[in-house]
Amino acid sequence: MPRLHNEAAAADMIIRDAFDADLPVIIDIYNATVPTRMVTAELEPTTVEARLPWLHEHAPDQYPFWVAESDSRVIGWLDFKKFLPRCAYRGTAEISVYVDEKFRRRGVARRLIRRSNRPCVVTRDQRYGWPDLRAQRTEPEIIRSARL
Repeated sequence: MPRLHNEAAAADMIIRDAFDADLPVIIDIYNATVPTRMVTAELEPTTVEARLPWLHEHAPDQYPFWVAESDSRVIGWLDFKKFLPRCAYRGTAEISVYVDEKFRRRGVARRLIRRSNRPCVVTRDQRYGWPDLRAQRTEPEIIRSARL
């Protein structure tokens, strides 16, 4: 039996830095989780205009923002951000992982997390020099798929 297009997505996907042109799809994926109130802690959907400064806060060499792409379509994303401004948390990053509903449970989140060079939480990252990484507000599907 041939595999469905969506099942092949994780095998055929690439991970790359996010660009401004990706933001509408990034926001669509994010906003799809808002009604559940379990992931974003937002009460209302956001807009591309409101989130453009957020995207620009990321830098590939310090706090990267990656998208997973399959067949030239963004199907998920992962971003790193400063955890807390307190001195003791210097070098700690928070990650967020979101996957398009149509591509969940296909290994997309797992591949994004693996790209960060770590199993996920609380290990040393030689590439970025972070001694600690914390996942926050992670969807149950992502936790299961990453085998955390």
